[in-house]
Amino acid sequence: MFTIVLTNKNALQIKNDDRRTVFLDISSIQKGNLKYFKKLGNAMKYSDVSEAFYTYLRVIANAHPDFNGNPSPMTTSK
Repeated sequence: MFTIVLTNKNALQIKNDDRRTVFLDISSIQKGNLKYFKKLGNAMKYSDVSEAFYTYLRVIANAHPDFNGNPSPMTTSK
């Protein structure tokens, strides 16, 4: 899994039916909090963190077996 962070809302041109890309609407509550982002950046360096995040997502997916992501949900960012 790769993560790209972009602040320009028009940085990528993605078709509406592209299932390989996820766009997240992120709160600005931590904006300017360098301590928070340094801690987050350091945590992302460890493979255990991404594995734990993936496991967390699998738990959510397993809790909602009837969810169908095809077509992918339309979000404000997409």
